[in-house]
Amino acid sequence: MSSLIPKEIPKEISPSGVEHLNLRLQGGGCPSGTVPIRRTTKEDLIRWKSFSNSSGNINVYIPGETRVAGYQLKEPNGRYHGASADLTVHTPRLLTSKQYSGALMWVERGVDIIEFGWHVNPKLYGDNETHIFGYWTADWSLKTGCFNHLCNGFVQVSKSLALGQIFTVPPITEGHMPVVPMFLYQNTYSKNWIIACGEGKMFEAIGYWPPELFNSIKDFAPLVGWRGEVYAPQGELAPEMGTGHFPQNYDAGRQYQSVASFRQI
Repeated sequence: MSSLIPKEIPKEISPSGVEHLNLRLQGGGCPSGTVPIRRTTKEDLIRWKSFSNSSGNINVYIPGETRVAGYQLKEPNGRYHGASADLTVHTPRLLTSKQYSGALMWVERGVDIIEFGWHVNPKLYGDNETHIFGYWTADWSLKTGCFNHLCNGFVQVSKSLALGQIFTVPPITEGHMPVVPMFLYQNTYSKNWIIACGEGKMFEAIGYWPPELFNSIKDFAPLVGWRGEVYAPQGELAPEMGTGHFPQNYDAGRQYQSVASFRQI
């Protein structure tokens, strides 16, 4: 496995006023030879069934309204092999337990999509905490794909970072914004789509989706993007995105300390 997943990515210079979070599980994680996977409970199954669509994919919310704000690179002849960014991490306030809010990066080609980021999603986890998540589909979420480990596909390799685990988000104080470097990239040799967090010595790969899961994203993706995303059922006001604040009187230095953002893209 070590030959397929790099152990460290060169450290980049981050803007002042950021606080990189240590996401690793307490105690160093699981024993050698084991990996952490969030336990599925009876209550989880009941919640997931309540918002599954007719195809059986429990990860599609219908009906309702999804709103996004972000940026994407899409070129007819583009051959992208991943995306990365420093994501500010927050715990957006939801108005009901049927809403969600988060931030993510994604790669896409045809009907194949991979997403990686954080979200607050009570229907998925049964709480209002901020969780790290991954998502994949090979048919625009009609019959394939899922969040985290809810179906076969994602291969967990880290013993101290896990999809679905809770981010402990510290309060935002003057001059400090919680940030997590996140990576979604394709290995040149194995063609696995790998996700990782951290920088420098704290960099760690969480795991990967093998290329056999997909139809058209096996070798590259013509589209990569970064976005904030919120969802609300029909008739409900949309929840907060990020901090819930808009930039005011643009000042690059101060914006880092008051609004959600993707940095070092």
